[in-house]
Amino acid sequence: MKLRLISILFVLALLTLACGFEIPSVETAPEAAAPELTLACPEQAESLACPGADEPFLVSGSFTYSNSIITDYYDQHAVALIDMYAFIIRDKEWEIPVSSQTLGYLDIDMDAMTGEYVLQLPARPTGMLADVDNDTNEDTGVQVFVVAYWPNMTGGPYSEGDDRSSGWPSYLASIRTDTNNQHEVLGGKLIVWSPDGGQNFPTGFGDDGLLFTDDDPVGPIPAGYTIVDLDSNPFEFYKETEPELALFEPTDIGIKDFADLSYTEAFEQMFEYSKINYAFNGIEGKEPDWDTLYEDLKPRVEQAEKNRNPKAFYEALRDFTWAFKDGHVGLSAGDYFNQDFTERTAGGYGFAVRELDDDTTVAMFVTPGGPAEQAGM
Repeated sequence: MKLRLISILFVLALLTLACGFEIPSVETAPEAAAPELTLACPEQAESLACPGADEPFLVSGSFTYSNSIITDYYDQHAVALIDMYAFIIRDKEWEIPVSSQTLGYLDIDMDAMTGEYVLQLPARPTGMLADVDNDTNEDTGVQVFVVAYWPNMTGGPYSEGDDRSSGWPSYLASIRTDTNNQHEVLGGKLIVWSPDGGQNFPTGFGDDGLLFTDDDPVGPIPAGYTIVDLDSNPFEFYKETEPELALFEPTDIGIKDFADLSYTEAFEQMFEYSKINYAFNGIEGKEPDWDTLYEDLKPRVEQAEKNRNPKAFYEALRDFTWAFKDGHVGLSAGDYFNQDFTERTAGGYGFAVRELDDDTTVAMFVTPGGPAEQAGM
């Protein structure tokens, strides 16, 4: 626009001059030769990673979630391009470096429980190079990434310091992982960056069904960014300027809906799932005595179903949660919970007590002006 305006003003100036006097003729200098264009990727380096017409540069996608834990615990939401080097070497303690975290914008609709994101790929990523072609040669290798939900709990926006992350993403990531088998990758999509056209990458899971192991078949992967679809057999390699990658909520974190089952069936499935997946299994003082708890509650649930007594079913589930010495385990049951709470807390002398580990009891709260305070407590 600036150049066009300057040209117009220049023409007007000439016209103005033409009206006042005759413009003397001048010799025109010979036209200068156009400068020779220098390509960003010289021909002698065709195999190097240089952006082409179909080179990925902007990734977008969406997801749905059923568990509101992400909005209960976090209020700063983002996505990030995350290095999968920890998975390649199978090291869950490998700390994801800040240098390779590329953040993207995420918009979460808490009412619809959906999210949409957009992320710009760096021109030259700074992840860890890994040689994954299973031959005996030492090759430069490739960088392997996923897009993952990357919220911030404390400090700056990156995952570091008190908010650092290790291992590899498994929650709302562009890959699906097996929560019952060390979070092995099952499917989804990877973003792979190769520094040149001379690298190879797995084209399948191999006979063992695992990725990045010795029996993986391999094939050439082009320079630059490549999207790898792990749900195709063999894996599909493709380039797309603005690829869309969905993020997946793991089935173990998604809400389990037993509403259509009978009391007994719902209890059986809930109990079995909790017994297998409770986060503090094996930790003394946290894990309940599963067998004793089941023997106590199962007959009560069956009786509640037989008598069509929802309150009795609620009380059995309430006692199930009380068996855990863990503040993360609780029960919300609407009117039954409210009535139960009122009956247990109404009246009294205006103080609350707590039993300590040494079996002593202390008053932890005294109501101002209540009977206990008036009595000198």
